[in-house]
Amino acid sequence: MVGQLGIAVAAVAAGLLTLTATERDREHPVEGYGAPGVTQQGGIDIEPPIRAMRVDELIGHQVENQFGDPLGEVTAVVLDRKNGRPYAVLAIIGAFDVIEAEAAVPLDDLTLFRGTVTADTGVDWPEVASHYPYEPGRFTAVHNHHLLGELGD
Repeated sequence: MVGQLGIAVAAVAAGLLTLTATERDREHPVEGYGAPGVTQQGGIDIEPPIRAMRVDELIGHQVENQFGDPLGEVTAVVLDRKNGRPYAVLAIIGAFDVIEAEAAVPLDDLTLFRGTVTADTGVDWPEVASHYPYEPGRFTAVHNHHLLGELGD
C-alpha cells in the first residue's frame, strides 16, 4: 500500500496524474473564495486557510465574532507601519446601513470556515471599534493581488 501511494505521489509531481475536485465540490464551492471549493478528507470538510487567499478575495466578506454575531465588512487590508503586522479593516455598519466606525482587526485573529470569516476578538459589535481602533496614519495599504500569507512578520 505504501509503495502504491509513493507511486501516485510521484505521478502527481511529474504531471502524469492530476487530482480534481469532487462533483460535490464543483456544485457547492466556498462562497467568495476562488478555489474550487472545500474538499473532503476523512469525512471532514477542509478548505484553504485564510492566509492562502489574496487580499481582493477577503475584501467584501462579512466578519462575525466567534459567537456568530456580525461585526462588519472587510474594506481593506493594511500593514502596521511600526511592526509590519497585517490587519483587516472592518466597516462597522450601524442604523440605515451607515458606516459608524472602522476597526483594524489583526489578520491572525481571522479564520475562514465554510465561506464565513470569523474574528476571534472576544468582543461584540458595539465594542469592536474601541478595542481595535483604525487610525489611518498608523497603517499603509496593501495591494489587492498580494496573498495574505505573504504579509507581515
